[in-house]
Amino acid sequence: MTVPKSDYPRGSVYLWVEDAATREALEIFLRDKRISLHIARSKSAVHNLVRATAAGDAKIVYGVVDRDFDPPGNDWNHCDRLFVWPVHELENLLLDEEVLAELAQARVIDIGRALKQAAEAMRWEVACSAVLRRIDRDLRDGFPGDPPRSQVRTREEARSFLVGNSHWTALATRAAKFQQGGAIDRMLDEIDAQATADLAGDQWKARFPGKELLRSLRAAFPRLQGPAGATPDNRDLDLVKQVAREMRRRERTPSDIVELRRILRARSGLDSMTG
Repeated sequence: MTVPKSDYPRGSVYLWVEDAATREALEIFLRDKRISLHIARSKSAVHNLVRATAAGDAKIVYGVVDRDFDPPGNDWNHCDRLFVWPVHELENLLLDEEVLAELAQARVIDIGRALKQAAEAMRWEVACSAVLRRIDRDLRDGFPGDPPRSQVRTREEARSFLVGNSHWTALATRAAKFQQGGAIDRMLDEIDAQATADLAGDQWKARFPGKELLRSLRAAFPRLQGPAGATPDNRDLDLVKQVAREMRRRERTPSDIVELRRILRARSGLDSMTG
């Protein structure tokens, strides 16, 4: 799939994001009319849209996605056009306890305690999800891509390409290793050891799911529960916007967002433009 060049007029940067929460927060923090934000609705869709960009649009089309349970290591200064948040997801950048306390009309210490209790409560859920993502990455590694058109012109050639691919043999071996020799236990123990270290300090604020941590505060503090009759998703979005606006008012734009803007403008040539 190649997105037509006409979809990307000159003079702006086009940044694909996963969801409405990311778009709303970035619009509040960036306030940059030259950076146009668009929702792709999933991480894979962001990947696909960025990769499908026509060569002539490569300097103006980018994407940013949540890290989720993937390992860190996306160096923004050296990555291509797809940025990965250095925290679990965008909501982790909004865990400003002073701002949340102001919005909840609660003490900062009570907000901090409630957040940490929520992180501790989801400890094994997070560990289970992290193990699943490891297994998923391992099983998908080397998955065959689309065949060259010139090699698959008949049913027999299509069948040969599919059946004869070495990935299937490797897949069976990889799948078997997760059911033998305590592999699952070792991964759970390793991940729980990291969680223990994170909870002993402040790293849990970056590594545990920020969306769920904010939801836990919504449930615990009535003033964070959002408009009456709103759907859970709209309540999530309302809280994201409230926190982002208050952080922006206090000049507390997260450093990662400041850096993203700097890189986007530099790479695209926007800094040489006026406006």
